[in-house]
Amino acid sequence: MIIGGCLLFFAVKAGNYNTYFGILGVLFLGGGYFLYQRLTKKVEEKTESEYSTWKNKLKESGIKIEVDLNAVEIKASSYREENTSVYQNSKYAALDELSGEDRREYTQISQTVLTYTTEVIGKMRTFISPAIAKNEDSVVFLLANQKKTFLYVDPFDIENYFFDLEFLEL
Repeated sequence: MIIGGCLLFFAVKAGNYNTYFGILGVLFLGGGYFLYQRLTKKVEEKTESEYSTWKNKLKESGIKIEVDLNAVEIKASSYREENTSVYQNSKYAALDELSGEDRREYTQISQTVLTYTTEVIGKMRTFISPAIAKNEDSVVFLLANQKKTFLYVDPFDIENYFFDLEFLEL
């Protein structure tokens, strides 16, 4: 892609707008973009495949613990994140700041995690779910509908576990 950009630059900077450099530049840019998209897609597919394999292996050979969702502790957090826009980088944003006006836009981000404490292999352990991109009220409602789920723990490595929370991915 860099070569394509350089060729396009030279095509435009040449006195007579050299079309050969322009065509080569477009081809190199297009080819580079195509390769980049293909490689990132392969990396995503490989990561998804590894995660799926890990999850299935843990479901087959791990310790299966039934989790009563009424006994789960819910921890939620919420914060605002500023949306970036072209307006904020302009001179008008600076004038708004000087005048005391705030025209920035924000997105409310809510995350919830579940913690569950139980005895595994003779010791009390606390398990923490991955972050759930839902607010606390939504999670409480979905947990009340589900009532129970499962936790899969690797018998050889207690820190390697999987909360089965697929019902939350609505």
